[in-house]
Amino acid sequence: MAGENQRTSAVEPVIESPLGSDAPQAHPSFDEFGYAPFARTIARAAATTPSPKGLVMAIDGPWGAGKTSLLNFVRHYLLDQNVAVVKNELVLPVSVEFNPWWFADREQLTLQFLEQFRARFPQENKTLMAVADAFAEYADAIGSAVATSISAATGAPIPLLGTFASGLLKRFKRTPKDVRKLKAEVSDALEKAAQRFVVFVDDIDRLAPYEIREVFKVIKAVADFPNVVYILAFDRRLVSEALRTSLAIADGDAYLEKIVQAQFVLPAVSDEFLIQKLLRDLDRLIGTLGNDEIAVDTTHWSNVFHDGLSPLVQTPRDVVRAVNALMVTFPAVRGEVNPVDFIALEFLRVFVPAAYAVIRDNKAKFTGLAPDRGERVEAQQFHDGWLETLSARHRAPVKALMKRLFPRLQWVWGNVTYGTDSLRRWSAQARVCVSEKFDRYFQFGVSPDVLSEQELRAFIRLGENVDALADAWVVAFDERRPSGPCKANDLITALTKLDDLPVPFAAACMEAFFRVGDGFLSDPRNSVPGFFSVHADVHAFWLINHLAKALPDNQRETTILRLIREGEAIGLACRIAYSIDRMYQADAAQRDSAFQAFAPATVEQLRDIVTARLRKIARGDGLIQLPDVYLALLVWSNWADIAEIQQWFQRAMDDDEVLLKLLVKAVRVGTSYTYGERVTHRIASVDPKLFEPYLLPPTNLEQLSARLREIASGRILDEVETEATREFEKGMDTIRNSPPQDSPAPVSTS
Repeated sequence: MAGENQRTSAVEPVIESPLGSDAPQAHPSFDEFGYAPFARTIARAAATTPSPKGLVMAIDGPWGAGKTSLLNFVRHYLLDQNVAVVKNELVLPVSVEFNPWWFADREQLTLQFLEQFRARFPQENKTLMAVADAFAEYADAIGSAVATSISAATGAPIPLLGTFASGLLKRFKRTPKDVRKLKAEVSDALEKAAQRFVVFVDDIDRLAPYEIREVFKVIKAVADFPNVVYILAFDRRLVSEALRTSLAIADGDAYLEKIVQAQFVLPAVSDEFLIQKLLRDLDRLIGTLGNDEIAVDTTHWSNVFHDGLSPLVQTPRDVVRAVNALMVTFPAVRGEVNPVDFIALEFLRVFVPAAYAVIRDNKAKFTGLAPDRGERVEAQQFHDGWLETLSARHRAPVKALMKRLFPRLQWVWGNVTYGTDSLRRWSAQARVCVSEKFDRYFQFGVSPDVLSEQELRAFIRLGENVDALADAWVVAFDERRPSGPCKANDLITALTKLDDLPVPFAAACMEAFFRVGDGFLSDPRNSVPGFFSVHADVHAFWLINHLAKALPDNQRETTILRLIREGEAIGLACRIAYSIDRMYQADAAQRDSAFQAFAPATVEQLRDIVTARLRKIARGDGLIQLPDVYLALLVWSNWADIAEIQQWFQRAMDDDEVLLKLLVKAVRVGTSYTYGERVTHRIASVDPKLFEPYLLPPTNLEQLSARLREIASGRILDEVETEATREFEKGMDTIRNSPPQDSPAPVSTS
């Protein structure tokens, strides 16, 4: 019993092949495709067939179907006592492995084969070791015969064979003998030794046609050794065609039948086995998704997998190829892409690269919602066109997969359309059909200058911790993008696309922003100049409006009132209160805002709170420190007596430092672009009429201009102050040269 356990432990597996390895399985315990029972049957036949004389068995299967794994299982079962008992005696066969793919000089395969065979003779068997010496002489003789055969076929002599055989013969210290006599000598010795040999020949179908021809010439030449069984593995269709062309015969199958006595077809792997194997490997690869990662929508996965992915997997090697690709690419984008969509695109990259390339190179034709109806015919022509270029077996699954990955194509190939709510949901899921998420699927990574999905989720996971959220906002304000704005711009944009923000987080995030938001509003880099740019105050309103939507109806008004009253960001409070107030004016347009349901009394309270806070900070230098002092002045003048603001402004005119700060804050920056140029130009301007409503009569703009000239003549101005005074004077010249107009009412500068 101890001996049996020792023998068993020697062949039991210790560790499984690494996930994604294309190496064949070595032990039946790793059989995932149902090959083990068939392998045991083959092993039993090879071990117990009575007195075989060159029995040649062949396993037919396509590339990637697992032929090598099957041969490994057969080798294992040859060591099984239950298989190898013959006439109540345990005789374990000797395995001889011969893979012609290993040898560079495939024209010398006969010699290589005989050496491989001889190397497997048990040294403790004196009878067989005597036979081994005869092999050297037989190798020399048969090598010369093969050389003659090849020379006749090619029309040229091959001296290397003779040189090699002579070296082999010299090594074994024998002299040449007659081929027939040598073969008979070897055969007789093998028969008397009563030792079964099983020769495995794999990868025949990987050779060139003329090399396949030579392999079968070798087998034909040595196939009738007694007590020797040959097990070949190849794709019969490929080998038959190679023999037909290389031998110039009419029927390659007929040639094979003369050599192979027992032909078997590799057992078909059921779709269920393949799918289960793939799913197990994917589970091991993906593992448990973290809190900061994108969850798998099981319905979406089921639809994508069964409609588009499973039809692409035909063989065990297909499973390995797909998983190998994902092992390399998925870790780099883990948490940044929708796992289902990424797996699907990787399947296309591996199995249908033409479809993958079309998607990658035509972002606008796949992402977003359905275009106008007038574009439908053009869209159909485009998508039908590239689909037609695919192989017939790929068209149906790829089309089905496209409709799952890119809902826009459900409109192109059907009548299903989606609205903006769906697009927002897809964005929250980081789906490839969203234009902003698309590129990362094909870059196998996320640029450090782009807000990652993991960063967004980590921010949301701060939950109701107001202090942590405020600190995170400050960090985001300080992290600049190469284009100018900060990380907070990206964070606001991402948050406003999420419709399922937790209520505690929304409330805490809003409170944190009301604490530190003026830092965002006060940095001019967060409002990139340009016609299509979004200013920082608009971004801030979007954020607060969206967070307020997440709150229950009965909490929204009281929360906003509290934050306007208590938040340290008074500039933000002015912006939000002013925006809400504008919604209740007679000329206000309808907006998608949570604030339009506020009670009139609540809006009145907001006005009173902001006015009181502005009065308070105006006693010191707080007003001039606000991100947009002119918005504050506008709000104050709209909701209180204008005389209050005029008196404050008069005091500001008497203070050189405060007046210069007011002037600098009045500078507006824009850009211009001239046709034919590649760059835009910065344009600064100051409209003096901005100050006019706040001048305490009888002070007018000319007196303000004189006061500024007085300040400029008495001190050295920095570059910003110089630009502001210059642009103010340009504005005054424009006014002086223009027809008189009525004094304008205060207007917003934002």
